[in-house]
Amino acid sequence: MIAILAALAVLATADPAPESVPPARTPPLSPPPAVTTAPAGAPRLAWPNDPDLQAIDGNRALVKTKAAMSGDYPDLPDALRALGHHGDVYVVGALGVDGKLARPRVAYSSGSPDLDALALSAVSAWTWSPALDADGKPLTVPLQVKIEFAAYRSDKAGGGLIRYGCRQFALDQDWWRSTHPGARRSDHELYTMMLGLNVIAGGGLSAGGVDGFKARMADFERRWDASIEKCRKAPDKRFVDMLQPEGRYAEALSKSTR
Repeated sequence: MIAILAALAVLATADPAPESVPPARTPPLSPPPAVTTAPAGAPRLAWPNDPDLQAIDGNRALVKTKAAMSGDYPDLPDALRALGHHGDVYVVGALGVDGKLARPRVAYSSGSPDLDALALSAVSAWTWSPALDADGKPLTVPLQVKIEFAAYRSDKAGGGLIRYGCRQFALDQDWWRSTHPGARRSDHELYTMMLGLNVIAGGGLSAGGVDGFKARMADFERRWDASIEKCRKAPDKRFVDMLQPEGRYAEALSKSTR
């Protein structure tokens, strides 16, 4: 449920602005942990198994002035978007007292090596003002940055959840299923977002008891799969028109926050 509620924040705006978040490059002091697919829902800190970042993790509690980033946020390239590539990339590194991000690496992958490389390159090019303690002294701190690539989040033509087209939705789902064969539907952010709308509109988790909730979840899963097939047959339609009533809820919420 935490993942559902976290994902609902995306629906607060029709075309959310990208998050401000990481720079530079140095050989790692220790072998970096294996890269896994980015988690759905709320982000997790990605350095439990990274001794170099663990060693400076205590400095985060001393920060009184957060580091500020300057740089360009990467867009989802049209060529990759046309292939259905999308997802979140988490980049981590050590932000030094000089405002440079040392040893940046991809901690959680989008599933697309091209998107991972684009995110790492963008973050490595950013510049920073360092984090400061209460006395104004710069601190070396571990930093995690989330880079989001998704047509249903984009402000480009045809992007944003309300304008998200059926053709793109079907492409995205086909790519995601082929790239994450062992994943559950609920591991996909958009599924979780729309399911969250279903839960809230249906009166919450307790409405109808356990059996009623399970029945609603099963019905949503069936309609989600059906919406993919509907979109294949009507590629020029909008995704929100194919998944109802959640699509109406999303559209109403979008209008209410403008």
